[in-house]
Amino acid sequence: MGVYLFPFTSATKLHFFLGGFLHFITGDDIQGIGDCVLYTGPIDQFFEYSLGWLEYHGLRFEEEVRNEPDYQGQAIKDCPDEEPPCRIIEHRHFTGAVGKKTVITREYGEEWIPGRGRYHPVEDERNRALHKQYLELAKAQHPNFVFGGRMGEHRDYTMAETIAAALKKVKELTDHS
Repeated sequence: MGVYLFPFTSATKLHFFLGGFLHFITGDDIQGIGDCVLYTGPIDQFFEYSLGWLEYHGLRFEEEVRNEPDYQGQAIKDCPDEEPPCRIIEHRHFTGAVGKKTVITREYGEEWIPGRGRYHPVEDERNRALHKQYLELAKAQHPNFVFGGRMGEHRDYTMAETIAAALKKVKELTDHS
């Protein structure tokens, strides 16, 4: 069984990895491309929002260059007691960079506006029902497609949950080939 993976970057262009080369296909060209296609982008965007938008929590970012070599001693720090609550990312801890200055990014939650970056899926009754409708539409129109990942499944997974879900999905796909 061939399994093809691709992210979705626009409503009209699909990028996917096939046989070691990057291919671009548009429109209805997705029909007949393989036994199984794993799609990890937003399922509502895949169907051009034909049933409506799935909701997300929005984020706002503020970057700051600090005149000190180390601001917080770690890469990520949640600050729930600050007003407003935020998460602070100090990028140098991801790379091991050393210097006289450091760059931090403060991440603040805010209302999500359709068309902006999608960060954390809203998992409530309305969104679960709409996602289920999209899955039914996918089954009817694209039976060889599997929708996975945070956006495809519309789940607010942690990184560990994302990896576990991906491994489970691969096992399901390979057990049925």
